[in-house]
Amino acid sequence: MGRSFKNTAADAEKALEGGSAGPLPTGEYILRIDDVQDTKAGNQGANKDKDALNLKLVVIESGTGKGVGRKVSAFRVPLFDKWASGKTAFEFFTFHKALGVDFSEDGEVDLPDNDEILGQEIGAYLTIGEPNAKGNRFNEVKRWFPASDGVKESTPTDGGAGNGDLDGDTATDLVL
Repeated sequence: MGRSFKNTAADAEKALEGGSAGPLPTGEYILRIDDVQDTKAGNQGANKDKDALNLKLVVIESGTGKGVGRKVSAFRVPLFDKWASGKTAFEFFTFHKALGVDFSEDGEVDLPDNDEILGQEIGAYLTIGEPNAKGNRFNEVKRWFPASDGVKESTPTDGGAGNGDLDGDTATDLVL
């Protein structure tokens, strides 16, 4: 006789939402920053050896209705003031403005220290990137926004543009 137990499709779906069952659906998410580590932006090209951050985040609100409690990581968020591309500048400004950094007219900017970022909430519009060499797909941050803006509900048919989706084309990889 086989093993018997009670489990529904809804139970299985709920379990998948809490684990690393592939990338989250495209849409807006509110994330809590749970860990901040200093790193370098890359080892080649114009951004070689420039300061950046690696972030570990937890989904606390979802415009897609999926993923609350899931953990994501954002790599190489730029901390430098001269950029090799528009997408790096876009990521720098949207990330720091979403955290409340004031970019004054005189050009003087004070970025928060890692301990000031830790525990902060931030919004992110996530998409699903192209498969890597192993065929795995990951989320990518297309833009950051203030958590106070909230999330726009999205479905696979509307793409979840919401909150003035800027075509920022950033490529911060998120690993689930």
